[in-house]
Amino acid sequence: MKRVSGNVTWKAKFDNRFLDGIRSGKKRQTIRRGEYVEEGDTLILAGPTGEEIMEVEVKGAEPIQILIFRTTDDFGRLLKRVSVRLGANNPDIGELAALAEADGFACPHDIIAFMEVNDMFIGGIFDGQLIRW
Repeated sequence: MKRVSGNVTWKAKFDNRFLDGIRSGKKRQTIRRGEYVEEGDTLILAGPTGEEIMEVEVKGAEPIQILIFRTTDDFGRLLKRVSVRLGANNPDIGELAALAEADGFACPHDIIAFMEVNDMFIGGIFDGQLIRW
């Protein structure tokens, strides 16, 4: 979709595990592929089959890039490294923990595990957008 002017309404579907967090207000953001949503847009939050839960205004949207790469240590043990870039910054562990909580996860590790299970990485890279409401 090409934005000509004004605001756009988007629909975002969520797994059942996130619905209580959305309804309670604990989940206040989502990470999505692409960079289309802008502040002021409307986001329709929906369940997995498309049923509307609520409509919210986007308070902010910024690019996020997550890189996963595997390496070995001096003893040959496999290590997984994760690098996160949010906008122009590399968030510290405290900022990543707050980001995970606002997204309905217990910790940053849980976000990465969810993204891996759902095949959200292409060649170890996720390029997308953090959308806040």
